[in-house]
Amino acid sequence: MRYYLKCKLNPKDETKLADSIKSGTLAKGKIFYEGVQAALRGGTIDDSDTVHFVEVCYCLEGGLYPMAMELPTLEKYFDSIVEVKDALFRDKCTMECEACDCTRAIKLPGKPLIERLNLVKDVHEKEIDSTGFTDYGRIVLNRRKQREGIDALKNIVRECE
Repeated sequence: MRYYLKCKLNPKDETKLADSIKSGTLAKGKIFYEGVQAALRGGTIDDSDTVHFVEVCYCLEGGLYPMAMELPTLEKYFDSIVEVKDALFRDKCTMECEACDCTRAIKLPGKPLIERLNLVKDVHEKEIDSTGFTDYGRIVLNRRKQREGIDALKNIVRECE
């Protein structure tokens, strides 16, 4: 599932958050490391210092509550987690987050967080690229070709039956 999060940033903790994102130490060693790094780089911050971002999490499928593993890490950098909600209605979710762009159309309020934290985007992306992580949810997809491919697979299955 993809979750829409709102977290209150204490201005005193901006430097700590910026340093951990820039150095790649935020959530280092955790299973969700690359995802939370990408989510925060794509996040925004509004005038009330609330950070908005969308994060993929599989805790619910594992029998836990949403964002169960991520929240303790985020609480180290934010004063409070204001809201965690489904970014997409669950009945519309395919649970294929790694190859889904369902939340790409969400317009997050505020200005880019990386600008507020004075992070140079291309320098950080080079550091993250060294991990080999690809955030499939941010790859531009050709829906027409995707539909053609799915239809072709369905035809193959029908022929095999």
